Amino acid sequence: MKATEREIGFRLLDSASGRPDGGGSRLTPHARDLCRRFRRVSGGIQEVVSRRFAAEFGDDSEGTQSVSSCDVNGTS
Repeated sequence: MKATEREIGFRLLDSASGRPDGGGSRLTPHARDLCRRFRRVSGGIQEVVSRRFAAEFGDDSEGTQSVSSCDVNGTS
């Protein structure tokens, strides 16, 4: 975690140890923002992939070969 924090240039966790209640860690505001942004990008990528897949293979499978049975070497 420390190596990642050094690489990105900000802290991801606020940690407290040695407290009577056992301490703990929680995400910093920067880390929460990073997580929100990552989820938006990840969701956007999934949308693009879904649209591209639909464009290539359509919504119905009538007359199309199953994707799992496709031969990527082109020998079928």
